[in-house]
Amino acid sequence: MSKPGDKRGLEPAVPTGECTRTVRGRQGLVPSLQLLLATVILLCCLVSVAEAAFEGARYRRDAERHFARGITAYDRDDLQLARESFRAVADLPANQRSGAALLMLSRTMIRLGAGFGSGPEAAVAYSAAIDASRELRHAAPNSRYAADARLLTGDAYHQLKRFYEAATEYARILDGPAPLAVQAIAAERLAGIVGNRAITKGALDRIRLQLGDKLGDVLLFGQARWYGRLGWTRQSRERYAVYVDSIGPAGMFHNLARAGLSGQRPTEPASHIGPEPEAPPPADRAPASGRGNVPRIGILAPMSGPRWERELGRDLLAGARMANEEMGEPFDLVVVDTGTEYIDFEGVRVPIFQSEASRMVRVVAGTRHLAEDARVIAIIGPVFSTSCAAAAGVAEAAGVPLIMPLAQQSGLDTLGSHLFQLNPIPELQGRALAEYATLVLGLETLAILSTLSDYGHAFEQAFTHTAIRNGGRIVHSDWYFPEATDFRAQFDSLRQKGFRLMPSAGGDSLALFDSLETALLDTGVAGEWMFEELVRAAGLDDLSSRPDSSEIFIDTIDGIVIVAEHFDDAARVAPQLHFHRLQTHMLGNDIWNDPEALARLTRTERGYLLGSTFVSRRQGSAAEQDFIDRYRLRTHRDDAGYAASGFDAANLILKGWTSGHRTRADLRQFLADVRQYEGASGRISFTETSRANSEMALLTIDDDGLIRPLSTDDLPILAPAFVDADLPAENLLEEGGDPTRRDPSDTSP
Repeated sequence: MSKPGDKRGLEPAVPTGECTRTVRGRQGLVPSLQLLLATVILLCCLVSVAEAAFEGARYRRDAERHFARGITAYDRDDLQLARESFRAVADLPANQRSGAALLMLSRTMIRLGAGFGSGPEAAVAYSAAIDASRELRHAAPNSRYAADARLLTGDAYHQLKRFYEAATEYARILDGPAPLAVQAIAAERLAGIVGNRAITKGALDRIRLQLGDKLGDVLLFGQARWYGRLGWTRQSRERYAVYVDSIGPAGMFHNLARAGLSGQRPTEPASHIGPEPEAPPPADRAPASGRGNVPRIGILAPMSGPRWERELGRDLLAGARMANEEMGEPFDLVVVDTGTEYIDFEGVRVPIFQSEASRMVRVVAGTRHLAEDARVIAIIGPVFSTSCAAAAGVAEAAGVPLIMPLAQQSGLDTLGSHLFQLNPIPELQGRALAEYATLVLGLETLAILSTLSDYGHAFEQAFTHTAIRNGGRIVHSDWYFPEATDFRAQFDSLRQKGFRLMPSAGGDSLALFDSLETALLDTGVAGEWMFEELVRAAGLDDLSSRPDSSEIFIDTIDGIVIVAEHFDDAARVAPQLHFHRLQTHMLGNDIWNDPEALARLTRTERGYLLGSTFVSRRQGSAAEQDFIDRYRLRTHRDDAGYAASGFDAANLILKGWTSGHRTRADLRQFLADVRQYEGASGRISFTETSRANSEMALLTIDDDGLIRPLSTDDLPILAPAFVDADLPAENLLEEGGDPTRRDPSDTSP
């Protein structure tokens, strides 16, 4: 997996909109009168806003410091420290962070309860979450966090299996003044409780009395969302359609239902849905102690650092843990954190990114730490391709299999026989797409637009070589920078190439003779005319009569390949084909297979991508959908992220172990022999000459904006372009036959 560049910027360590640190001025400077006046006004505004929620609230620096420490601990999954920090803010006199601290305290206790399982400690944690939410609502009933606090109260009751109390809290949200996003979540929760028959008919009748006619509206919309969260897309859309048709614009969720019907995913935050997968302690390495002689799987992934890196690591760990637990936990998972964080003296995270050199040192040291443990049978990770290159040498020297779930760097598997890539490299993708384009789709004239990177170059070289070998013709090849927004130069050049391929009337002999025949038959043309005069009379020599190339559609290029390293690049390039009037078949690489990013586009933006074809190892198989359903039910999370890749990596190790391959050497041989494994992240196959996944499928975006495998109905009919003008054999006369002789069996007049 290629590491994103500067486009992510300096990500905040806390949720958007939460300021956790005061602005520090330069010491020793005398503030101006205007600065003092602005400060007084700002403090008055802060106090007035706080007083709207908590009577007598005042701005306090210590409250800000405790709250920032709590947010940092919460993001690092140090929930005990987070609880202490948020409680410290709440115990202070009313301040600008009192409401937010109580809300975060409730969330923290729910996550702690999920970590405890279903024992008495979990019950205590959920009860504490309810108390914190109630304290917030009682102290500040008009707080902007009041609806969120009630939702958390309902979630805590739900975890305690006190379903009627949970349903009552959700109903109060739906019956009161709450943000629509929070009401939509409450509707889904209530529909789940009713759908699972977790409350009696009498309890449902009492809720009906509270909500009145609104209950049908709520349950229908909530059921549609509930089905969507379970991954039942067809049933979800059916319920959305019923809602739009039966409830109509008068429904409280009409706009959200229409968005769901068009395939857009809910945009509200998922923090209310439930606890995130557990993360390991913030130390670089898990403790060496374990379950005696139980074998181990090493995990190399970032568990700290920027948020997007932590999410990658946690997804992989969640998938690996799920595979291990479903098999009865035959392994201990040993996690090595390849990320790092920079904390100042106040305990606040500083937005400093780890340098690549520092990352390499941590990766090599972590790989050596795992390889030296004889109980570690295999290693999963690292996340980034550069880190994989560093870990490969250590793993190969130690003879431990290294499964790289996300890396797409070419040549990693050539560094040793113990290295396996689950993601297909660009060369394999380029060759597969060229085979499909030329031999399956029958495209002849092709163009390719690639990112200016080693990934794009490798893809372009493989595609071009294979397409030419199969009889295709590359009429244009160009490059663009990732994140570029101006593609005028590339598409102007492409139009020129396409325009030159268009046959002109003056150069078409058949069109010329047809025109001459018309001229000769025209009675207005008198006298003996020379050939050149006839041409001039027909207007065939007037170049000015030909249309401007910028005003006509170009259809002489059968297909154009758009190589992207991020789905946003594909979404930006695709409209350029329409703008520049290019009628061609769009082709893409594996990055195009991003259903969630596709769903976030508007209807118009999705329209530019309809009918495009691309290669991917993920094809929406039954195994992939089954994993998504199980993962959502297990974690209550909408987005599986990269958990499927972690699941497949661990599952391959587990299958090898359970089939008797219980040494590093035997497991390496088992992995090398994997063929057509139907995994949660797609099909996986290694070959005798390559240990990079070679499985690719052809997908398309259909007219409904959904990604599905290409079927035979989508393929063109490759028929001969000429018409056989010969007479059928039965109509030919036999040698010496009489043309006037009639067939007795012919009864036609």
